[in-house]
Amino acid sequence: MGEQMETMVLKFDDSRKKVVLALGQGETIRKLQEVAEGGERDGSKDPVWAPPEFDPEYASYMIESSPGVPYSPDLSSLLCVERSLARRREMINSHLPEGCRLLTLSSFPRLGAGGEWSDPQFSTASATSKSGHERSTLPTEVVSDHPRYSAVERGIEGRKGRRIHASIPVYKDEKTPEILDEHSASREPGAIYMDALVFGAGCCCLQVTLQAPSLAHARQLYDAFLPLAPVMLALSAASPAFAGWLADVDARWDVLREIVDDRTAEEEGLAPLEQGYQRLPKSRYDSASSYLGSGPSRASEVEKYNDVPLPLNQEAYEKLRAGGVDELMAQHVAHLMVRDALVLMEERVEGLKEEEGENLEYFENILSTNWQTVRLKPASADGSTGWRLEFRALEAQLTDGENAALCIFLVLLARAVWEFDLEWYVPVGEVDLGMGRATKRDALRKERFSWCTGVGEDTRKGDTCELMTVNEIINGKETTPGLLALVHKYLRAVSCPQRV
Repeated sequence: MGEQMETMVLKFDDSRKKVVLALGQGETIRKLQEVAEGGERDGSKDPVWAPPEFDPEYASYMIESSPGVPYSPDLSSLLCVERSLARRREMINSHLPEGCRLLTLSSFPRLGAGGEWSDPQFSTASATSKSGHERSTLPTEVVSDHPRYSAVERGIEGRKGRRIHASIPVYKDEKTPEILDEHSASREPGAIYMDALVFGAGCCCLQVTLQAPSLAHARQLYDAFLPLAPVMLALSAASPAFAGWLADVDARWDVLREIVDDRTAEEEGLAPLEQGYQRLPKSRYDSASSYLGSGPSRASEVEKYNDVPLPLNQEAYEKLRAGGVDELMAQHVAHLMVRDALVLMEERVEGLKEEEGENLEYFENILSTNWQTVRLKPASADGSTGWRLEFRALEAQLTDGENAALCIFLVLLARAVWEFDLEWYVPVGEVDLGMGRATKRDALRKERFSWCTGVGEDTRKGDTCELMTVNEIINGKETTPGLLALVHKYLRAVSCPQRV
């Protein structure tokens, strides 16, 4: 198991009681990488003390960190998660300029607002997007200096053929104006308008990766975690403000879904289809669209839950089927391949041609820019890593303890799924509706999500769904014990030591 923690660096001015984003953290990341590389000689296998990995993220104020070695399968390794997060926070803080601190904040509420919100400040008068589209709000310096990230924005806007933007509802009180910004490119009433990729990609999340014993186990966990995404998004929602306005949503998901959407007008259904295009009902940053089943024999049982349109790259699908890949897996991969590559670094092109047939980088290039709630990651060709499942719906929490708790809960739930062969299929269409509910204000307490009832102490799968609150899904109700009860059952079954 491993996790990737996205963070942001803020600069505090106590004398003026002002906090702004600290741009230009590329040099900090390079220093941290040098320190980590120097520590590799120690050869530690402890995830707390092994040299961590530090990487740039989309915004120039962001730093992503992950443990240098995976947490071990031993349950006692879970006790290392919070300490690993805390140590990485301490390491980053020790390399930051005076007055700067690291925060695991999901969204910075004043990004792009009027007045001072960054250090250093840059003029927006001449700001244009990296693809040449005019931008009204943000300077280009807010984006990381890593070439991949400027290329992503060019790819999205270039493919879309229109300016990227997101529009979410503002929280209205008695003094909220109907039009938030008279000079905005959009004067949509009651909406917070954002026209730069960093409004979404500059938010922080927590991603948890779990390695499965086999492909069948990875597929089983993919299916178990797909309907869990809206539940965990609502539980972890931590993004109540954007561009200086309090929003009527609590999560960043819709901002990302809209602003990363690279569909053409034809694909989006806004213009008649032309040759070579097909309708794509979702953004490339959206909820997963199909279950995989744990193997070919499960197809007939699982297909009934795949109740939303699933556009395919037909050529890829036919090649996969001809190569012996089963129906559900072939559909899954061919669905990923309906997207164009957004980024391909020039220095890798010739090498990939030479390694064709042996190198997974072409596929992983597509996979890494299909930003779905769950991601099935292939085993490496050399066998050094197995099949993995990445859960991507969590928002960053303020404390290391909260982030560790979310990680540990998912790991233990995964172990319970495998130990007891659990299933809780929910129609994909209901999961999609749940993602919409999960972003709403106070969804944790007020919204209900479709969930499979009956899975419990003596029943490994259920076949009836009903609407339940997050509290009922996790802590249980009369008809369903809840996910936490299944975790406790697993801990009893494996005789978990008391200290853990």
